[in-house]
This record gives sequence, structure tokens and C-alpha cells, in this order.
Amino acid sequence: YKSAEEADWPSIQQVMLEIKESTKGKNRVVFFIGTEKLFRKLICASITEVLQKGIAWLTEGTWRHEWWTKTDQSTPQHRQWLAEDVAGSDLKNAFAEFKQSWDEYDANAEVTRAALQKDYATDQKDALMSVEGSESYHDAHRKWHTVYRKILYDRGYYDIFFFDTKGDLIYSVYKESDYATNFKA
Repeated sequence: YKSAEEADWPSIQQVMLEIKESTKGKNRVVFFIGTEKLFRKLICASITEVLQKGIAWLTEGTWRHEWWTKTDQSTPQHRQWLAEDVAGSDLKNAFAEFKQSWDEYDANAEVTRAALQKDYATDQKDALMSVEGSESYHDAHRKWHTVYRKILYDRGYYDIFFFDTKGDLIYSVYKESDYATNFKA
């Protein structure tokens, strides 16, 4: 059991470092209970502490809301899904396509962020399947969004996020106000 207060960034980083050190060479599934703000900071800390395999975030719609009234019987199913996702090619291919197209969008990351927020962070949220434009990011979105939107609904997730190692949220099913922002900044 590890804990950190959401306002204490050094303790959040320390928790992620301890997880990294204590699980070297092992597959890890780590569950956190806390506010959305804490989850976001944990994701940033997983990046800054270089937890290579990433962090899975199960949130509203799965366990966070009134978690104390829920059973943990779905834990093996979530583990199986995550293991299958990581072992399969879809996640790797989707991430690679989103990352490459994010990097190619514009040489200035701020321009990329602003343009993609304007195009995708709309009231349509997850229902927005594509936008006009010749940038390869739109092609990746058209190709993969329906796949990850279906996974989100099938599994009852709140959202699905792709973060790059720079801390950029390069893909989100719902594209809320944090979409296309940098969590390291």
C-alpha cells in the first residue's frame, strides 16, 4: 500500500519511483483511488520517473465513483484486457500513428496543441469521428477513434488516454479540456 496527497508533488513522484524500483523486471498492474487531479499527477509522475510500460487509469464509470460499494471481481477481467492490449498490435500501431502524426503536425508543439484543441475539443466529445484537413493526425483519428471508442463503451471506461514521453496528451476518446495539453508543463 502506497499513498500520496494530491497537493504534494514530491510524494507523488516518490510513490511512482518506489513502484518502479519495487517492480523492476515484473509486469505491474497498479490501482489508485483518489481524485481526478491525483490521477493526472500520477500519470505525469509515471512519465517523469520513467515507468517504461506506462500507467493504466481506471476512473469514473469503473471504480472511482462510490468505489467502496463496488466489488473487485472485475479486477481479473481488467488485467486480462490490459494484458491483451499490451501484447497485441493494435495499441502499438495506434500509438505509433498518433505519435508520428502529432510530431508531424507542426514543428511548434504549441501550434499543434492549439490546432488540435480547436478541431477536436468540441461539444461533440467522443461522437466526433473526423474533421476536415490534410494532416496525417486526422487520418489516424479516422482510423483508430472508432476502435477505442468501442473499447471505452464495451469496458465502461471513463476515457482512454495516449500520452507521449514528453507529457503530451496526444489522443483521448472524449477530448475534454485537457486534450492536447502537456501534463509535464
